[in-house]
Amino acid sequence: MIRRFAAPLLLPAVVFLTGCGYAGDPLPPLLHIPARVTDLAMMQRGSQLVAQFTLPALTTEGTGLKGIGRVELRVGTASNPFDEHVWSAGAKVFDDLRTEPPTLVKHEISSGEWTGREVVAGVKVFGENGRDAGWSNFIALPVIAPLGQPRNLSGEATAAGVRLAWQEASPEVRIFRQAAGEPGFTAAATIKASEWVDTEAQYGKTYRYYTMSVSGSAESAPSLQVAITPVDRFPPAVPTALAVVAGAGSIELAWDRNTDTDFAGYRVYRGLDVIADLHPSPTFSDRRIESGKSYRYAISAVDKEGNESARSGEVEITAP
Repeated sequence: MIRRFAAPLLLPAVVFLTGCGYAGDPLPPLLHIPARVTDLAMMQRGSQLVAQFTLPALTTEGTGLKGIGRVELRVGTASNPFDEHVWSAGAKVFDDLRTEPPTLVKHEISSGEWTGREVVAGVKVFGENGRDAGWSNFIALPVIAPLGQPRNLSGEATAAGVRLAWQEASPEVRIFRQAAGEPGFTAAATIKASEWVDTEAQYGKTYRYYTMSVSGSAESAPSLQVAITPVDRFPPAVPTALAVVAGAGSIELAWDRNTDTDFAGYRVYRGLDVIADLHPSPTFSDRRIESGKSYRYAISAVDKEGNESARSGEVEITAP
């Protein structure tokens, strides 16, 4: 009997307890400390060191960051082994950086005083209460004498593409390209030469180019830009290996196939007359002949813009 009524007797007490609610201990106040920067990067461009990083949008507690008090970037020579406190005490401080998150920050610093040495950079972000989460990732960079920029950049259309040429200022040069309709420049090639052909350029489309000298992670200031809209004024390759044989009531011609990408057709000459225009295949049968009469043949190639190649070597045959 006791077991039978034990549950009903306890039920009101259980209901009573769950209905009371329990507030628990009060939560500690939020600290509002900006999260650490984790993507600090730095490179040398000409006589400037360029530091770049993203300001945090969250606090160390994962809540939205309401504001930033200040941002401090430090750059100083590296010790071996690296000691954060020694570096921090001797590093140069830059604290005039933007503080509106989330945003990508770029800051340029003269490289002159560190030429020939390795520097280390780090950044801290302070909340409006003056508190911070510590240094970002550290970046080490060897600083060299500024690279000279390439000079006299020029561009011209060729049959192979847009040919760029310049007076080189260092052994290695990086070429940047922007085609019409593209939002910005992208690196197209890095070469050890003083000219380059953009084989991907299309006729009738406008391109802009500039170049930089490069050495490791260092770049020169950019060259002046050049813009060009290549126009196809270049004929296809001259047909080769023309051969003729007499057939039954015809003269049969054959030659090597043209492989140009903008090829449109062949022009077949008999003497000075065109007897076939934009002929699609590398063979032709001439049936308008007279027995015993000699004929001279030559072939040219024509592209889609109407550019015509020189004629092949002329071949003569007497109709049977």
